[in-house]
Amino acid sequence: MRNVLMLCLLLPFLLLAEGPVEIHPVKPLPGGKVTVFYNSSADDAVIQNSKNISLYVLFWQDGDRLYFQEYEMEKSDSKWKTTIDLSGKPEVKYITLKFISDEIEDDRQGKLWDIRFYTDAENLHPGTYYQMGLSFLRHPGRSAIYSGAEMFREINRERGEEIFKEAYELYPEDPDIARIVIQHKARKVDEADDPDQFKSDLITTAMKLEEQFPDNPSVIAAISNTYYHLGDEEKSKDYRTRVLENFPLHRESEIFREMNIFDRDADVPVLIERAKSFLKDFPHSEGKRGAILQLVLSFSRLNDFEEAYRYLTSSQEADPELYFHFASSLSRNDGDPGLILDALSSALELIDNPPAVEKPPYVTDREWAKRFESERWINTRQWITNDSYNLAASAYLALGNIEEALSSITKAYENSDGNNAAINTRYVEILKLAGKNEKAIEAGRNAIVKNKAGDHLIEHLKEAYINIYGSDKGFSDFIDETRTESIQTLRAKFAEEMRHDPAPGFSLMQLDGDPVSLNDLEGKVVILDFWATWCGPCIAAFPHFQRVVDHYADNPDVVFLAINTREGELNEERIEPVREFIEQNEYTFSVLFDEDTVVEEYGVRGIPTRFAIGRDAKIRFMDVGFSGPGMYQEMVVQIDILLDDESFSIQ
Repeated sequence: MRNVLMLCLLLPFLLLAEGPVEIHPVKPLPGGKVTVFYNSSADDAVIQNSKNISLYVLFWQDGDRLYFQEYEMEKSDSKWKTTIDLSGKPEVKYITLKFISDEIEDDRQGKLWDIRFYTDAENLHPGTYYQMGLSFLRHPGRSAIYSGAEMFREINRERGEEIFKEAYELYPEDPDIARIVIQHKARKVDEADDPDQFKSDLITTAMKLEEQFPDNPSVIAAISNTYYHLGDEEKSKDYRTRVLENFPLHRESEIFREMNIFDRDADVPVLIERAKSFLKDFPHSEGKRGAILQLVLSFSRLNDFEEAYRYLTSSQEADPELYFHFASSLSRNDGDPGLILDALSSALELIDNPPAVEKPPYVTDREWAKRFESERWINTRQWITNDSYNLAASAYLALGNIEEALSSITKAYENSDGNNAAINTRYVEILKLAGKNEKAIEAGRNAIVKNKAGDHLIEHLKEAYINIYGSDKGFSDFIDETRTESIQTLRAKFAEEMRHDPAPGFSLMQLDGDPVSLNDLEGKVVILDFWATWCGPCIAAFPHFQRVVDHYADNPDVVFLAINTREGELNEERIEPVREFIEQNEYTFSVLFDEDTVVEEYGVRGIPTRFAIGRDAKIRFMDVGFSGPGMYQEMVVQIDILLDDESFSIQ
């Protein structure tokens, strides 16, 4: 039975012996030597007629530690070869690899080749099963800016879970395999339409593992997470406490303590002590940056900005984002404008001259050299730069320095190309204060046409108008004409972006306990808004969402459904905070509760995400995130298109 299971598990991987790649010995033992051959004359070889080939290798080790190494291959006839010497490295239990020649790479169409290690002539090493399964489940590092994905497979949870399930049958005594198995059983409970059918098995597995591995912190931590998924927070906390008290410096304690640093229910002094203790006990943790961020924000909340700044400037992990967050917090609390400008100056300096950062061990040299070309880095650089200049303009205004304020906000406006509503508003305001009223009107008009006008832009625009013409006569007509042009621009834009995807059906409970079915709403325009109480952009968007609801309050053909999602099990502990939030803000739209099923069916990656569904039950528009106050006009234009209503009464 054992050999049959192994054959079934490895069958997809045996194909690796075919094609241009050969590995000798075929069944290597940990700590030995392995020779890799690449046959460039093979029919299916991606790399042919090359003068050089590099072998890229990612080593998967015990303790979930990974590192990358590059080897130059030597040519012998039509084959290229490299020998990997693992003498003295028995901790390496699995290897993934690909081949590079200049800009050509052969990575087996993203699947990568691999080297598996054996305990004897027949049996795969349990560590190989563990790392092989993990390679289908693991994301690269958590760096806020830099990627590390080049040597990782695309995530395939089904394949990873299949490997761990079969490995557990072969090696039930291996704690690493066991803890991954229970973690994914817990995940199935979360995702199941009928979770009760999986709960009993999950609890039985948890009890068995506790009896089997009573002193293994990783297993105990997995059991803690299991009870959390089951909604038993008290039991979850008991197991977590066992890990923290008995294994205070273990990796699992590091994870728990990092989570505790951002406990929303804890007092600020408690969070400060937790962050300080974390930095002391785990000075090289990937969570170090988060602990420093918490210290900066917490001391700022206590108005102890000097201490916050001391932690910031003394930290080697301080980056542009941390400096900006400090400056933003200081500004919200009417702090020293000079200190705000100092922090923003540091943020902009680090953007232009990034600090030396040690390359993560699993990242390739090639990828590390391109890190500043990544979309993530470019976007991060852009928003920090623009928002820093905007915030600096406010600080200069507080100091009464109009000239420097105008210089800063002009940089923000030009960098953002007039597409940031908050920056546009500040730009018009400072132009007006600087006596450049004609330019203020031009910039304000462009912002309205682009639908990128902040809440107070119209007020500043009106004052600039009066400064030129001596009164506000004609101003209303000017605004109406500008808004009409904006609406026409949006109509043309949305007409091109209109989708034709069938809307997945659903039936969900609303706040009053009654069910709502999408099928019952056919023939109406339906707006879905996926949101959560912990989601800042969701909360920021709701006042504008409510404005749209009010706009169509007398139209029975438009229905608004705010779908609360990604907040765990549906119970009173979840429902009551939602009810309180809706009632306190006097929102009138319907709230439905999703247990993470509908959100998946609609392919939602981040929230808030809104869908506009037409009368024909097809998704016509999708919007991700909160775009600012222009959201109101965008939604009204979309809905009017779907209603085929030619009246554009934007309030």
